[in-house]
Amino acid sequence: MKRTLTILLALLLGLAPLVGCGEREKNPEPAPLAVAPFAELRDNYAWAISNGDWETPGTHLAAVEYAGSPESLTLAVGWNQLFPLRYEGEKEATGENGEYGASYAGIAGHYWSVESILPVGWGSCLLLPASCEAGILALTPAVAGEDIVNGFYNHGHPPADPADVTEMEGRKNGRRVLHSELLATDENGGRVSLFQFESTDMGLLVLAYINGDRVIAQEFSNPVDEHGVIWRADAEEDDICVFEVTMLCETDAGLVLAYLWYGPEGTGKLLVAEDGGAFVELASDAWTYDHWENRYYRLTS
Repeated sequence: MKRTLTILLALLLGLAPLVGCGEREKNPEPAPLAVAPFAELRDNYAWAISNGDWETPGTHLAAVEYAGSPESLTLAVGWNQLFPLRYEGEKEATGENGEYGASYAGIAGHYWSVESILPVGWGSCLLLPASCEAGILALTPAVAGEDIVNGFYNHGHPPADPADVTEMEGRKNGRRVLHSELLATDENGGRVSLFQFESTDMGLLVLAYINGDRVIAQEFSNPVDEHGVIWRADAEEDDICVFEVTMLCETDAGLVLAYLWYGPEGTGKLLVAEDGGAFVELASDAWTYDHWENRYYRLTS
């Protein structure tokens, strides 16, 4: 009997932390993924250019495309940094626009000042409401020496990860990737890369975000003639020209990617959203600036 009581006492003492203090402490739930509200991003944004140049840092930005309320845009995303903004209203043109694009001085329209100085150089950035900041992913650009590799310009980017090349070739039934470029890596290890495939009846270029099993792609194709594939009318054969990632943003409706496509005759500014494993252009009620006529036109959704 005494031995039995001793065993029971030992068991009770072992259970004491559970009996007297409720349930054993559970592991804390992982913090929810920070995301931006997709509807606010879709309906309120602007592509803007700086008043700076290669020698002078910028202090102001002017819109070349915008949607929604310019007054709501208080954050600039570009040059792999975030810049707080203040809306200043509409400005008059004080100079001339270039042949292939607008200059800050040549624009008559919405403009903003920045609380800090923008980097030296030219280029475009994306303006967003402050509510989108939580979903913006930190980016590390992939940089390499400007060179020609296997007959293709690398435009200052290293090749894509070999595993990513294999992944993309498998998605195209083994169609071979002739040229690839890693553009940027995000804070979670996701990669934005370009894959230029061997030509069949059409040339094929794929821009993809890859992170584990998550692959989101946008495809571009061009006809093939006796000279090969011409991606831009005044570029070399098979030359895709220069891509630059401006922003990656996780939203409550999927990933949003903003990027620039530079060419000899102008710059494409693209804002695309995740939709069923593909990037599709954002359908928004936006205005775009015509630098020849110095006025804005409504884009068709």
